[in-house]
Amino acid sequence: VWAITPEERGKHDKQFDTLSPILGYISGEQARKFFLQSGLPPSVLAEIWNLADMDSDGKMDRLEFSIAMKLIKLTLQGRNLPSSLPVTMKQPPTLNSGSNMSSSARFGNILESCTMSEFHLDYLSKKKERKKKNIQHESDSL
Repeated sequence: VWAITPEERGKHDKQFDTLSPILGYISGEQARKFFLQSGLPPSVLAEIWNLADMDSDGKMDRLEFSIAMKLIKLTLQGRNLPSSLPVTMKQPPTLNSGSNMSSSARFGNILESCTMSEFHLDYLSKKKERKKKNIQHESDSL
């Protein structure tokens, strides 16, 4: 019930992007305005915020936003809010959230969700660093 599915996470990420995050975060004010559209009372939204803002920094990253969205959805469906955030909500969504997947299988799912361009960019950046070090090393030995 509490686990966030890959489909839900994808939808939440799109909604998060519409809020123009800065450096991967949206402000508390941006989130408040968006969450008020759910029709839930501000007091309930405050409880949801307290659960979802895991590091209590007053802003939300993608995961925290997704957690809040899932809690809003479940509340609108009549479910009571938990007293503390269920562990399953803190984990990245997997293709089969209900099973006890090994960490390597979960890591495989995360890798599948990354694009090749991300890996390529990482490779290029490391290659550039190595090249810079080699140039520095050559100039030091002159």
